[in-house]
Amino acid sequence: MLSSVAERLYWMSRYLERSENVARLIQSYNHLIFDIPLGAEPDWFILIEVLDGDDEFDHHFNQRNESNVHRFLISRSTVSNSITYSVNSARENARTTRDVLPEDVWEQANQLHIYSNENGSKSIGRRSRLVFLEEVIKRLQSINGLIESSLLRDEAYRFISIGRKIERADMTARILKVAGGDIISRERQFIDLQPFLWGALLDALYAKSAFRRIKGPVISKGQTFDFVLNCASFPRSIAYCVDDIDREVTNLPENSELKKILRKLKRLVNKHNVENTDYGQIEKFNKEFQDMLVAINKTLYKNWFDR
Repeated sequence: MLSSVAERLYWMSRYLERSENVARLIQSYNHLIFDIPLGAEPDWFILIEVLDGDDEFDHHFNQRNESNVHRFLISRSTVSNSITYSVNSARENARTTRDVLPEDVWEQANQLHIYSNENGSKSIGRRSRLVFLEEVIKRLQSINGLIESSLLRDEAYRFISIGRKIERADMTARILKVAGGDIISRERQFIDLQPFLWGALLDALYAKSAFRRIKGPVISKGQTFDFVLNCASFPRSIAYCVDDIDREVTNLPENSELKKILRKLKRLVNKHNVENTDYGQIEKFNKEFQDMLVAINKTLYKNWFDR
């Protein structure tokens, strides 16, 4: 496989995953705001903080209000974390790698691109945004389903899978840091709402149903962190994503450098103490975790893409 094709497949899957993650994050947060008692809700700007978009947002907007937050994350085509930008980027990478993808993947990516560009700017208000987000999520899940069910398990699939799991682990860590940190900072103020808030965090990660099957109906801080970090059988946990990246990397040539980074990453996840987690610990973990994801990305370019 050409290195340029591998790189484009990698970024196609990252942008597909990012589109779905951001759409789900906005969707779950809107449900939280609508359901939580007045005065207990977090600020809308927490959505920007999860994606580390503070400076870029302030460059585009003067006010940190609900409308601008959704305009930034849904329809701004120049914002790298927006749904429209991510969908457009995924579509362009799919267009240039059509020869190695199932035919329907390109067609559905193109249709999603058209839908997102036609409806994104009209879906900022409360009445329309949830309908738009639901449709985007369904279309993205259809594309990912096609890839999983009909793509050969060869080098193309490996780079797609690696890109998807890196992006997924990145979002999981960010949500734990920002949303989890916000809940912890207010746990004495809203004691009765703690299970509800941790449940909203699980919702943002598609994790609530799986959590209840393994942990039971009571949602707490320690159990939430343990599940999202360490559950080896849940596809969106950090441990699962790292293990899956490791499995795919094993089948690539010249993988020793990347395998070494992944061993360090596993040790970082395993040593985190979920029982007495405070904001400082979350922040430290996230910083180390993000640094290792950057190292993985650089190694991919060094050994496979920049050739």
